[in-house]
Amino acid sequence: MAPDTPYYREILILQSTLTKLAAQNPDEDINQIIELAHKIAHRGLRSYFTNQEKQKIQNAITCLKEQEHLELSHIQDDLTQMLNNDTSAEKFFERRFTIPKRPFENIDTYIESKFNNPSQITNTEVRNIAQEPKNTPIEFNDKDFTDIFLENIKLLFGKSRYRENNGEYQYRDITFYRCTFHNLNLSNMHFKSNVSFKECLFTGNTDFRNSVFENDVSFKGSHFNGTTHFEDTNFLKNAHFEHIKTFGYAFLFNQYTLDISKNDDWFRYVWSFRGAQFNSKAAFFRRVFPERVNFSYITFNNTFYFTDCKFPLKIEAGYFDFSPQKIPDFEISIRTLIAALEQCYCTRAKNELQVWEQKARELSTQTIIDDEKGELLSPRATAAILGYSEASLRTMRSQFPDKIKFVKRGNRVFYYKSSIDEFLKLIPSKKKQVI
Repeated sequence: MAPDTPYYREILILQSTLTKLAAQNPDEDINQIIELAHKIAHRGLRSYFTNQEKQKIQNAITCLKEQEHLELSHIQDDLTQMLNNDTSAEKFFERRFTIPKRPFENIDTYIESKFNNPSQITNTEVRNIAQEPKNTPIEFNDKDFTDIFLENIKLLFGKSRYRENNGEYQYRDITFYRCTFHNLNLSNMHFKSNVSFKECLFTGNTDFRNSVFENDVSFKGSHFNGTTHFEDTNFLKNAHFEHIKTFGYAFLFNQYTLDISKNDDWFRYVWSFRGAQFNSKAAFFRRVFPERVNFSYITFNNTFYFTDCKFPLKIEAGYFDFSPQKIPDFEISIRTLIAALEQCYCTRAKNELQVWEQKARELSTQTIIDDEKGELLSPRATAAILGYSEASLRTMRSQFPDKIKFVKRGNRVFYYKSSIDEFLKLIPSKKKQVI
């Protein structure tokens, strides 16, 4: 939901009313209401709500009408649909499987609308800031770092002489707000201060491999458009990835050789991915998480793996969202997440994932039936029917995955004949007609 819109404002009004009514009722479980309010804020009114949750929302609406004389006109349509929908989880997830999401048809256009041409900063300006004899935090707002030499960016994270403190060297906290980076390589770095990349844009190959963050680090609301590397990155304190969005090839958070046996205070600090949206592939292979982790309200629109991950016993998880039609081998991906959470105390998340796994199994079974009926065609056969090249089909799969329905088996791709026929009705074949 876009902030500072009438719709968003009415969502906030609904949230505050829910909380106020719960606070006034001593028999009410305030924690459940707070969780419901967060759910509405992050998912809007198109998520799954139980009968009990719907009743709480209805009570809040009634209170606003009778006591405040306030009508929530901008969210009324969504409210009506939510309250009238089938209340069973089975029916909700059935709709999520049969109604495809709207894809990101043009990532570049989306990025441009999100990040409105930050001003260019020069290498000289960056060096001067890095060498300032100050102990105050460094802040950059709406700056474009795409043409800055890497060694100058690294200077910002080094020591700065603090004149007023007997000339001692200090590490200064750094905040980048709505800044743009391209092919940023900060691998094998040791960050001594608090670092924040808030609502930043990372394009190309972003690399933080084998780096260590001694203090808090935040990427809250940032966009990663390309391949992003956090393999063997060590976070010794809080690590915030809330509401990040990934595009491009992959977001890699794997752990191979990192030794975390000497990491202290893992009960004190939190890693949070709350509200993250993974439109690229996401891999968390063998990653060991601290004792406080938030993995709720996460969206996966591409292949994801949690193979051999180790989550803590108590974890905030649930309200997952998936796009099964866009995820090759969705059943395998969902099982890796189920296995990773097997020892955790997160009943809600496990119940959700069981429903998704059942639907994934049904989808896989339907694919086998279609194959036996001769409904699946190879890219070569599809190209021959459409008059396209196989290279054109590969481009179409990447940029417009919903144009012609396809399924992956290992490294092989197959197209559904019924989808090809539907596509031909809209766009005639490019095959040359014989006169």
